[in-house]
Amino acid sequence: MPPKAQKLDASSPDGKLRALSLDGGGFRGLGMLYVLDAITKAANARNRKPADPQLKPHEIFDIILGSSTGGLVAVLVGRLGLDCEKAIAEYKALATALFGTSRPEFMKTLLANKQFDAATIAKYDAAVAKLAGSAQDFYTDPVNNAKSGLGVAPLVPSFENSPYSSWKVHDVIRATTAAARYLPAYAPPSGPAGKEFRDAAYAGQTINPTITGKKYWDQNLGVLVNIGQRFSAVQLPDKATLTKADAKKFNDTFLNGAPEDPKVKTEETVLLYLKQIQTSQKTFENVKKEQLLQSAGVLQRLDPPLAPNDLGILELVDVFYEDEIKTEVQKWIASNQAQIDEIATKLVNQTKSEEDPDPNPNVLPYNPALDVQKPKEMLKYLNTYHVIFVIDDSTSMIMTDGYTAWDDNRWRQAQGSIGPIADFTFSNNVTSVDMGFMHYRRSNPFRGIQDSKNVLRVFQQARPPQDLGRIQRTPTGAVLKFFIDEAIKELNSKINNSEEYKKIRPTDIIVLTDGEADDDPKAVMGAARKEMDKNKHNHNYIGIQFVQIGNSSTTKLKLADMTKGEYGDMADLVPSDGTDLTPEKLTRIMLGGIHPTVRKKLNAQDLQ
Repeated sequence: MPPKAQKLDASSPDGKLRALSLDGGGFRGLGMLYVLDAITKAANARNRKPADPQLKPHEIFDIILGSSTGGLVAVLVGRLGLDCEKAIAEYKALATALFGTSRPEFMKTLLANKQFDAATIAKYDAAVAKLAGSAQDFYTDPVNNAKSGLGVAPLVPSFENSPYSSWKVHDVIRATTAAARYLPAYAPPSGPAGKEFRDAAYAGQTINPTITGKKYWDQNLGVLVNIGQRFSAVQLPDKATLTKADAKKFNDTFLNGAPEDPKVKTEETVLLYLKQIQTSQKTFENVKKEQLLQSAGVLQRLDPPLAPNDLGILELVDVFYEDEIKTEVQKWIASNQAQIDEIATKLVNQTKSEEDPDPNPNVLPYNPALDVQKPKEMLKYLNTYHVIFVIDDSTSMIMTDGYTAWDDNRWRQAQGSIGPIADFTFSNNVTSVDMGFMHYRRSNPFRGIQDSKNVLRVFQQARPPQDLGRIQRTPTGAVLKFFIDEAIKELNSKINNSEEYKKIRPTDIIVLTDGEADDDPKAVMGAARKEMDKNKHNHNYIGIQFVQIGNSSTTKLKLADMTKGEYGDMADLVPSDGTDLTPEKLTRIMLGGIHPTVRKKLNAQDLQ
């Protein structure tokens, strides 16, 4: 393996083994690499500053197991020591050399039950040889040999003296990708004489290499990250032996627009693939039964969508849908960032600095997203927060400062502010937000809004009535109490369940208001902080960002007062007239209420 990074500490936090297991199935490694990239970045966010040498996957895992295409990914990031960006480029180059760029042409060959011709295989061989380069010896100990398949490719130097130490990198890649549907069995020149190898799945072996590689991880294991193929999403008939009749139901999904070959029944091809999926599902059930993997947090299963969508779960080759898959996986990562952050805590130590958040040390074990380091890194963590927009729909929003005439200027400013703020929020992988008002549906806020268009639509519904007989005050404290109480209630309800407690998303409340509160928001924040201290909750679980609409100096002083004093670090203030929302100010709005230290890192003079 390539040498570890020097000087900076990338060792296991608890001194235990860190294992990565990569499932096989089709030629679908892109999504795995996107997820592995997210894990690696989360580890770097904990362990490195941006100017430091950044960790690569082989530096945060002690052993990497791979089956089939998972074996190829294991070679790329393990034996060759590539970072994920480079590994993705090399993976795409190999896939294109083998499958070309035309899905219809590939499907025509596949459905005709033909393997690739000699010219295509030679092109693929050349691409593999170019990738392997001077990295000749592999130092691997294949668990299975002869025609039973290359099931596992463990990547640790201790195998140098194994019976298979003569294997070359080129041979391992060719053997682990030798899927019978399009490539012949591979007899490595450097391997045992007369023995051929196939892709493990097509040789009747497991797609999931976890248990097959047990002898390598069954020792002092701290975490085993298993990246799957989303096969759990395929609803197979509940029977031991699948038939062509079962497979026929999946024909349209498998073809995905490709024409059938009239000479060959599509279900014959589909049946083979469904049997692999069935094997994968059963194998993972056995994985979960492993005693060492039953300890809390040891087994971390990640099952991202490695095809364009779950309807395309039977898609064999991912490079034909690269953009669609990247979008799907990024959405999946955004929804599962809390688990990825938890994994990072098991891979590397947290490197603290004077810039890091410094919550009360006497707190319960909390969501690791609360300890991220810098604003530009924190943006990608925004998706782990429960974002709530609170809009002031008091009468003052549609009147002049002296309450002498109707004037909706501030309401329009609020609209001009909420639009860009919502756009910015969703562009940073937040999948949904809640939205409440000080009057309109105050006890029944809008939940799970998923795009800026609907944020603006809801905003327009709450316009204050132009009626002096229905004056609407500014109960900022009461509305904050409603949402803060919800957040604290969730924290309190899971105090005795540490795993669920650590999954709770922190709350980021963004309040757009123009006026002085008619109640006491500061008292609400003080009571909330005391409740959090009493139950040992991390202070960073709740943050409030006030966005002042209008330019009243009196209002500014009142709002600013809420960011001072004993509990003032819970809140932040930024003014906005809807026309001055620079990227810097948007960053301040979205992050200023999350961590008090963020406000020290951003140039406040430019924002106020």
